[in-house]
Amino acid sequence: MSYDLRIWEQPRTLPMPKTVEDAGRLMLALEARKPGANPKFVQFAQKLVARYPSRDMYAPGDPDANDAVWMGNPVEHARNGKEAVFAISLPELDRPKIMRFVVQAANELGLTVFDDQLGMAFLPGGKVLPEDGKELWDELEEELESAPEPWTKAEARKELVRSMTARLRKHGFAIRKLKDCDAAFFREAAGANQEINFYLNNAGGEHASVTHFIATHDLVKAVYDKVCGPNWSMGGTGTSLFLTLDDVLGKSKFVLGDRADVELLGTLIEAKVIPVLDRCRTVKDLDKLFNVDGVFPVQTGWKFSTLIVARLAGNPNFDALAKDFPRRLEKYPAETREKLAQLTAHLIGGGI
Repeated sequence: MSYDLRIWEQPRTLPMPKTVEDAGRLMLALEARKPGANPKFVQFAQKLVARYPSRDMYAPGDPDANDAVWMGNPVEHARNGKEAVFAISLPELDRPKIMRFVVQAANELGLTVFDDQLGMAFLPGGKVLPEDGKELWDELEEELESAPEPWTKAEARKELVRSMTARLRKHGFAIRKLKDCDAAFFREAAGANQEINFYLNNAGGEHASVTHFIATHDLVKAVYDKVCGPNWSMGGTGTSLFLTLDDVLGKSKFVLGDRADVELLGTLIEAKVIPVLDRCRTVKDLDKLFNVDGVFPVQTGWKFSTLIVARLAGNPNFDALAKDFPRRLEKYPAETREKLAQLTAHLIGGGI
């Protein structure tokens, strides 16, 4: 849900609002006017992007662009706008801090800020409506002034990269660049590769990591791509193993509120994920993990790679697995079941 603020320049011919209701009525009256671009709005917007860059100001591919405060460019909006009321939307993350800056920047230029959600108006000169709201606003400003700077996404990413690079290097992983990924790590094995990919996003005003753990074996992928096609994902894609934090920790996201949280995530990955990936280095390892020990039967039981692995590993129970597999996909679309039949025929026919 968006959180919108309205900003305007007080018309010289109209009295300054004395109540929030006055401010609301004035805003509605001004919204009907289109006097043309207001230079003060342009100056105000320039202050906004100088402090908080808009998405289009980031370099192409910079993951920070996804968390830009301004999705559009306020300066372009101000230059092209004709309305007497300038509107902006605030993000959830750091909203009080950003709002405080917006109010200060607007008031310095003689502009009024109206917050319909709070039912407050901030007039030039520091006047707040309703008047009994000024004390609360002053307290909020004092609290924000004394509060430590929040951990930014850039800082969280930097610490994540530093910590995980040190931890995962011990297990043969090296950092690499991956589009739209905040931190990606990769290691090779004989005819295989493994990935640990971190994606930072905002969860209720906090930075959180969604993490993927992937093992891909060349032979498994080659069979999958040959029969199903490299772009067909309903069978689980050609990856041998794809796990998330939810699969191994029981939570889809891991909040990174500070450096201690990053260290805890690293400790959990070393304790719970690395041992699993260590057991995925060869096709026979995978077959034992999936089809013998059944470590992840729920997460992998429907994926075609499970059946491919059994055939490639020479699992003596392959025929029974192939016979049972259609039952696992009874509720899946007809296309998926047809692809399975093609794959099964290919594997039984020795097409590996």
